[in-house]
Parts: sequence; structure tokens; C-alpha cells
Amino acid sequence: MAELVLRNVSKSYGKHKVLKDLCYTFSPGIYGLLGPNGAGKSTMIHLITDNLRPDEGEILYNGESIRNLGKAYREKLGFMPQQQRVYPNFTLERFLWYMAALKGLKKEEAKKQIPELLELVNLSDVKTRRLSGFSGGMKQRALLAQALLGNPEVIILDEPTAGLDPKERIRFRNLISRVAFNRIILVATHVVSDIEFIAKEILLMSEGTVPESGTPWELCEKIEGKVFQIVTDEAHVQEIISAYKVVNISKDENHIYIRVLADVMPEYAECKVRKPGLEDFYEYIFE
Repeated sequence: MAELVLRNVSKSYGKHKVLKDLCYTFSPGIYGLLGPNGAGKSTMIHLITDNLRPDEGEILYNGESIRNLGKAYREKLGFMPQQQRVYPNFTLERFLWYMAALKGLKKEEAKKQIPELLELVNLSDVKTRRLSGFSGGMKQRALLAQALLGNPEVIILDEPTAGLDPKERIRFRNLISRVAFNRIILVATHVVSDIEFIAKEILLMSEGTVPESGTPWELCEKIEGKVFQIVTDEAHVQEIISAYKVVNISKDENHIYIRVLADVMPEYAECKVRKPGLEDFYEYIFE
């Protein structure tokens, strides 16, 4: 079974320490990397993909330093970047053949894998179309297909649903779940719903550290009894916003519903405890 270990990893840019003594062990499954901009997610990804070297500590793959493994380790990696960097004049099929060549796949392997991946990402019928004519969701699926070339054991997805509409986001989320078997998949995202129901574990990153981690259920359990829904009218909305951490506001024809975080139940006539979700926990931690 594959195992990726970050052991006391630190990284600085000048005097600014981006990662601080980071320790974590990844085994097969989906991991969500959540955190605000500047939390260290991108730096962590670049270290794991061996594009950067840590200033301190080491990264081990199956017990060996990835620095010593070199090419043998990189051949086990699949990476989907945040930006949709595709070759607009390439057809999808040509793009995948080009990426297969860059990865060093033998022609026989590429010939077998490319049709299978096109089927997996549901793009077989557009394989001869130029990438310039693809929608955002189609480009993301094309990038996922190239990340899967070579049957990598570790897959890094950087903001994989950025810019996608809700339907494409759900489709992509389901696709990630399908390819997760026996692989370590790291998904860096700002969108909590992208990984709340598919992640084995969540790492909440802040200022180069991981202050909280665990299964989505374990994290949500930590704020049990701290999530409330207040039913109110327009006259009291600003008062509630000023007094509490507000997660969501919705309304119907008669009432306004405000979801808040608090250590003690707010003193309003219509206030009920609600089951916490991962978004609630994210807001609670990064308040």
C-alpha cells in the first residue's frame, strides 16, 4: 500500500516561513486541503510534486526520500494544475498523446490507456475536436485525463472545480471518487462542498500549519451544539450580524433564516440547534 509522509517539513521565501514543521502521513484515499489564500497549500503541493525542495525536513514515499527516488518517484505522480493550460490548437487526442510522450509512456501503453481515459472522463465523442472549443468543464476533464496517464499512485488536483458551474462541479466530484481506488489523491480547494462528502480526511491549513485535521465527521463533531438557526424579520438582521458569526442567510415570503455560530444559544424566541457541516467548521476555525 502506497504511503506518502511529510516529516517536519518547512519552507521559507526570504524571511517569510510559508510552511512550518509540517508532519502528515497519507495513505490511499482522497484528502482535502482547505485553507484561505496564503495558507501554504500551493507550496505544499510544489514540495510533494518535487518542484520545490524543503528547507528543513523530508518527504518520504514508501519509506524512501523522494529526492533520492528522483525520476522513479515522479513517474508515480499525476498533477492537474489550477490554470487551464492546454494547447488550444491541439485536438484532445493529440494533447493526450503529447502528454504521454512527455511522461515517457511506451507507445503500446499510450495506445491502450488513452481510449480508456477518454471513456472514463466521458470525452470519447470529442477526441478529434480542438481544445480551444472546449467548455471549462471539458477542459478540466481533459486535464484530469492527462493526470491519470501512466496509472499514477499519487494524484494532486489544484483547485479542480474552479470556474465550473454546479452541474459540472458535481460531475467532476463523482469522477474523482471513481478514480480514487488504491491511490493517494490530494485536492486543494476553496470550495468546501467539493470534498465534504468524498474526502477520507480533511487538512485545514493556516499560516503554514495544519491546526485541524481528521475525517469530515470528526471535525463537524467538534462544533456540535454551536450551530444555530435564528428565524427573524428584517428589523433584527443587522443586530444578529453584528453579534454573531453568520454562516448563511436565506429568506422566504414571511421570514429570514440566519445560520450562526456561537458557543451559547442566542437568546431569540425562534432559535434552534442545527447539525453542523464542514462549512460551519471551516468558518468556526477561521473566524
